[in-house]
Amino acid sequence: MAIVVSMLINSNDILKGIISTFLGLMLAAIGIDSFEALPRMSFGMENIREGISLLTIVVGTFAIAEIFTQLASKPLWPKKF
Repeated sequence: MAIVVSMLINSNDILKGIISTFLGLMLAAIGIDSFEALPRMSFGMENIREGISLLTIVVGTFAIAEIFTQLASKPLWPKKF
């Protein structure tokens, strides 16, 4: 139910809501399984066995958004006169 609600919040762009929900579920699944105590989606990497901290995700999301904003506002190559 919560997945459907989170997708419907972005009612203007359903595809964006589906993608963001899927990415959120993928990030939430990293770590130790609470029922079987086995690592999920750690791909053999010890540093993400315990999961990804919220602070890391927030800072990374801000950094990626800032990179895209800077790339959109400035030309990659200066114009030659």
